[in-house]
Amino acid sequence: MATYLQDYFLYAYISGSQIDITNDAIQDDISAEWGMDNKALSFLADTGTLTFKLNNISGKYSTNIVGSLAGWGKGVVIDLVLIFDNETYHRFRGYVDSLDFDDENYTVSVGVVDWLDYSAKHPIAMPTVDTNQSADNGLNTIISEMPIKPQSTYFEAGISNFSIIFDSNDPKTVAYTEFSKFCNSEPGRIYLQKNKDNGEKLCFENRNHRNGLNTLDQVTKLKSDSPSLLNSTGGKILNSTGGNILIRQYQDLYFNNDMNDINPTYGAEVINSIKVTANPKTFDSASTVLYSLSEPSQIGSMQSIDFSGNYTDSSGKSCNVLTDQMLQPVMTTDYLGNTFKSGSGIDVSASMIVSASYGNSQVSYIITNNSPYKCWVTKLTARGKGIHAFNPTTALRESQTSINKYGYQSATLNQIYQTDLVVGRQLVASILESEKKPKSEIDEAIFLANTDDFLMLSFLNCDIGNLIRIKDDKYGIDSYFYITKIKFNISTGGIIMFTLGLRRAFNLLLGLSLATCTFHAGSTDAIRYGNLPQLIDLSAYSLSAWIYPTATGLETIMSGWVSGTGGLSLKFVDATSIGHGDRVINIVYVHSGGGGNWISTSNVSLNNWHYVVITVDTTLNAPKIYIDGVLDTTITLNTPVGDVGSIDGMDWTVGNIHGQASDTALNKPFIGSIKDPRVYSRILTKDEVTSLYNGGSVTDGLVFQGDCIRTDDIPIYNGITLTPETKLIDNIFGSVASPNNNPTCSIP
Repeated sequence: MATYLQDYFLYAYISGSQIDITNDAIQDDISAEWGMDNKALSFLADTGTLTFKLNNISGKYSTNIVGSLAGWGKGVVIDLVLIFDNETYHRFRGYVDSLDFDDENYTVSVGVVDWLDYSAKHPIAMPTVDTNQSADNGLNTIISEMPIKPQSTYFEAGISNFSIIFDSNDPKTVAYTEFSKFCNSEPGRIYLQKNKDNGEKLCFENRNHRNGLNTLDQVTKLKSDSPSLLNSTGGKILNSTGGNILIRQYQDLYFNNDMNDINPTYGAEVINSIKVTANPKTFDSASTVLYSLSEPSQIGSMQSIDFSGNYTDSSGKSCNVLTDQMLQPVMTTDYLGNTFKSGSGIDVSASMIVSASYGNSQVSYIITNNSPYKCWVTKLTARGKGIHAFNPTTALRESQTSINKYGYQSATLNQIYQTDLVVGRQLVASILESEKKPKSEIDEAIFLANTDDFLMLSFLNCDIGNLIRIKDDKYGIDSYFYITKIKFNISTGGIIMFTLGLRRAFNLLLGLSLATCTFHAGSTDAIRYGNLPQLIDLSAYSLSAWIYPTATGLETIMSGWVSGTGGLSLKFVDATSIGHGDRVINIVYVHSGGGGNWISTSNVSLNNWHYVVITVDTTLNAPKIYIDGVLDTTITLNTPVGDVGSIDGMDWTVGNIHGQASDTALNKPFIGSIKDPRVYSRILTKDEVTSLYNGGSVTDGLVFQGDCIRTDDIPIYNGITLTPETKLIDNIFGSVASPNNNPTCSIP
């Protein structure tokens, strides 16, 4: 059954007053658009726009003429409000940017832009250079110093902790530029949502937000489909106004063949070469001289001079400074004034006033000589803590196979606030794997909101960042997508067409499938994921995997190892040489004074599937070992001593161990098959382990789940010998693994 809005309103806010301009709106074309494109490196939304026409036969919406609306013009706040199911939705809030007058038809076309336009045009107050801050901290600082703020914000806590921020600003830096730096450096996404309550919420997604554990977003059902809250006798409980208290019902954003149209594309974006840049920098631990006057400067009696100078380090190289760590000038220590240029004559320093203003890259002085003598400034220094930038570091990832087939198609990413490439390497590997081949994609889905209540509610509630499912039998599509852009048009008769811009999402619910990898004796077979940021130096680990051993030795199930520093390794070993079983589970965890080494009491049979879990933390306590859902007795071979070693710099490896020494050089392969290797960032409970063994789902704390492939690629992967070009994927954050040597793959 067709459905329509109950009403809509256009409000203008002038001099603090709300003015209803709805009756002057021409109801044939109200259009809006906001969000970003769906490219792999799109992290920051574009300015959103709203357009509509007003009847201007009276001249009310002209400017600066008799009879025009006082205060009307550029910068006036516009709020588009839609009413449905007796609820109010602020669907777009922005500022008048343009007025296009049609004198022949007595209309004016109004162009409205959202808050992101303001952020891109107005310089921010120079924020103080700060240290050891995350992206959300930086964003809050920016917003706090802007005269016009968004109506609301939602910033997830940043994952990266940046050593120095705001060190490259100048007086003309705008907020939008800083947003881009934080987006690229995290990396995360910044966009405006047109939320129901006020039509304007600035959002920041951290880099872990879009992961394989996310479930579909939901919208409410109609109030008439929501039951009332009842008391113990079955009577309805009323609110303070006498109305029923509803238990709101929700429904997934699952669009099942109810699109009016979709826009499929093929090969729109191919990236086969991508370079990421990090910008190493540090800052002084103690105050040092960062500027010195090179030549004495003369000042007349009772006169002032002003000048600026650039900061340099001890080697004469230009540098920036921590502005809040700069010291105010001190007589004798920082400045001297003498009547002779040589520094002799009368010392008039006590009659001088030296005022310093510290910018990021230079200091500005105003010096006043209150003595009765013409004098020379013979010494002038600026002391504080300098920021020292080193040469940028880069990582390049390329697919030569793709380059040979489709030509060189490159992309770059500069992570201004990242000082190393740990995050960047993972990101570009993931992007390269995703974009190295032309793909059939769905860029947009188009809907008629009036079709039914679900689509009307979806139009009113969907926003950037929502995870939705779209199924279309005509095109053979059934996938998850993140909404990247929204467009809509309200035309005569209340007809509403809306379009969702889309970027496909992959997870084990839809789009990814688990692969079983088989490793061989005497080989260097391995699945190598690299230095995974989400696994570095956790306070607790739970490692699990299904294993099918066909022989025994010193076999590695999975490991993260940095020779001489730290390491964590889960193995399947023969311990008969030390008086224990020949098929036991072994866990090794490196500590500073001596690593811990533990084995299971029970043997694991060959040529059968077994579920193995170990849980371990950073204390000196022995880990727990579970075999097929049952807690085993742990035998301590070596008790750890000292602090746990860091595994930052590891190559997280499934089926082998890869450190920097000869005894960890991919020479301890698992002999048999492994599937569903996982890492949790916490200690799993006994009940959770039992549930997982019996096919249950435990996702809290899950930070790694390999080895996956895209479901579309099953025909390519099933039964093959893996090569460096046939990558595997982590379900949680999309980390990409390169097979080493010749492991084989089967599905499942």
